[in-house]
Amino acid sequence: MSGGDGGLFRPTHADAANSTVPGTAVPHRGEWSPRRAADIQPPAGLIAGGDYAVEATEDGYLAHWPCEHEIPVRSYDAPPGSESDLAWAVETLAFASGLPLRYAGPGAEGEREGDGPISVTYRDHPMFHTDPEIAGLGGVTVWPRGLVLRGSVTLRPDQISPVPGDAWTRSLTLHELMHAVGVDHAVAHGPEVMAERPGPHPPTILGYGDQFALRLVGCL
Repeated sequence: MSGGDGGLFRPTHADAANSTVPGTAVPHRGEWSPRRAADIQPPAGLIAGGDYAVEATEDGYLAHWPCEHEIPVRSYDAPPGSESDLAWAVETLAFASGLPLRYAGPGAEGEREGDGPISVTYRDHPMFHTDPEIAGLGGVTVWPRGLVLRGSVTLRPDQISPVPGDAWTRSLTLHELMHAVGVDHAVAHGPEVMAERPGPHPPTILGYGDQFALRLVGCL
């Protein structure tokens, strides 16, 4: 699996994690305002750049979506069996982050490039030929001071199972969607969904580092 900067993630039913990380800072709902990464310290036991990472601008602002407007997530060229796993991933991130995410079903071509939504496209990409182990790409368009108004995900169709609930499909989809809300890679082979390279089993339950990163970019 690849995130926005090209890290790798190789190829049960899972529920959204419903626990919280003690000591986590709580962002407030309301009009969008900039956040600085340096102003928020992780709880004891979590290490920035190891257990979690988030997108930031060169001048230190966290990349994050507004909280006051719905963020529709639309699919494009989705293969059979994939829609329920995408909807599951959207619900998981909405629950864990407080972001107003909503799975809006298949999108029209004219909706793909506008500000406001996240597009999830199942198709080929040049990066998949550069490194055949890359299974997906995700990222955000960041405006000054960290404002995010658009996110995108591209998934390799041959990495998506036609059987809903497949752990690999869910882990891949969740990982790339987390890139599309501003979360970056955790250390390789760790327990996090955002691990740059996973362990022997694809994770489908958010780790503590994942949860903290989602709260940094979220609206809880």
